[in-house]
Amino acid sequence: MVHDNWMTASCNTLGVDLSSPNFFMYRNALLHPVRLLTGFVLLGLLSCYPLSFVMPARMGWENGAVENIQVVVLLIGLMLAIAYAARTVDRVEHRFWLMVAPFWLIFIGRELSWGAVFLKPIHINEEGPGFSSSLLWYKPAVYPFLGLLLAVSAYLILRHRLWRVIWKLIRNGQFPLLQLGLSVIAILVSTNTEGHGWHDFNLPKPQLQVMEELVEVAAYVSLLAAQLRIRYGMGLIKR
Repeated sequence: MVHDNWMTASCNTLGVDLSSPNFFMYRNALLHPVRLLTGFVLLGLLSCYPLSFVMPARMGWENGAVENIQVVVLLIGLMLAIAYAARTVDRVEHRFWLMVAPFWLIFIGRELSWGAVFLKPIHINEEGPGFSSSLLWYKPAVYPFLGLLLAVSAYLILRHRLWRVIWKLIRNGQFPLLQLGLSVIAILVSTNTEGHGWHDFNLPKPQLQVMEELVEVAAYVSLLAAQLRIRYGMGLIKR
């Protein structure tokens, strides 16, 4: 296997000989965060329904505690993608992480209602405060800006043929299929809690909101685990 510069530099910094068994112990240690986060997602998906019965309704409010946890997870994902792009000496990896970063930024904007949560709520009821992005003075620029971000990512994919990175990960068994699969499941469950699916879970609206926010935490953590898995996989695939 050919290991990229980031792994080699990390091992040298830690005094790990690449030819020694200690290297394989270090390499396995890189997977620990992925395994921990994946386990957290599995536990979260299994427990979000019973937790929604006992957690206070305010936990599922817009701009509430659980939603703020989502934003923290997304910020970690964004900062890691930027750090990966800045630290790698491989131009393909640099462009790959530059392509990924805008998606984290879009998710953050969505959870913050594009900034509307920093305004006064337009109403407050049993389902919590309500915010409207229509009150934002820059609202007309939001969707053009999103389009620009997506266009940049699309340009990087097409111009530099970044799909080859994904193909190499798949071919070498390093693609985060489990993590992305769990994220898709979480998104489907979240869609159902919003009333757009096949099951209403027999919960009152305030508790459905709690479940929705918990499932979205699981979805974002799973995406973060997928990103870490890709980063690890890039250290193993051949160029």
